[in-house]
Amino acid sequence: MRLSITIIKSKPNRNGSYGVKIMLSHNQRSAYLSTPYKINSLTEWDGKAICSRPDADYLNSKLYDFLHRCEEVAFGLDYDNMTINTLLKEISAGVKIKTNMERKSQRDLYHEKREKYYDFVIKSYQQGMTIREIAELVPLSKSTVQRWADEHLKKDCSELPMEMPIPRTVGAVSKQLKAMNSRITELECRLEMQNKQVEALKRIIEILKDENII
Repeated sequence: MRLSITIIKSKPNRNGSYGVKIMLSHNQRSAYLSTPYKINSLTEWDGKAICSRPDADYLNSKLYDFLHRCEEVAFGLDYDNMTINTLLKEISAGVKIKTNMERKSQRDLYHEKREKYYDFVIKSYQQGMTIREIAELVPLSKSTVQRWADEHLKKDCSELPMEMPIPRTVGAVSKQLKAMNSRITELECRLEMQNKQVEALKRIIEILKDENII
């Protein structure tokens, strides 16, 4: 059994391009497995690999990665006792499984990195660093850092009035905190006055009861 990269020159696509394929040779027979890659014309094929285009090296590296996946699957099978069609189906199914697993692993890694960066951004912002300073320390754009900071503030300030703007700098945060503290002090004073009024009314009621007026 042998696997190799090829094109079928006698079977171009309708637009004149050619799909690059994996050729499976087994028991003196050949079968082909399609790949996601193609060339625009025969001038972009040198017999073994893609050529004469700016992205040739990139596409060839992807093709050989695909070939290696096929080989890993194929050599794990009992291919001596398989027909070429059965072998081709098993290789195709195995490659899809491996590809899906790799994509899932990449997604998991992406989410893990994102959580780490998010935690770093929020902690740094809470410690008083500016958006620009944080963006210089992580591989993220300034707008992404700003968006994450805004999202975090919205969660922490979910009970604030909708018209209250979200602070975007340390100075703005400090200014808003001072305004909030001033408002809290004002409300506490009002509450204290109301409590004093309630106590005064209670004393008046007690006096009236003692005088048998009520």
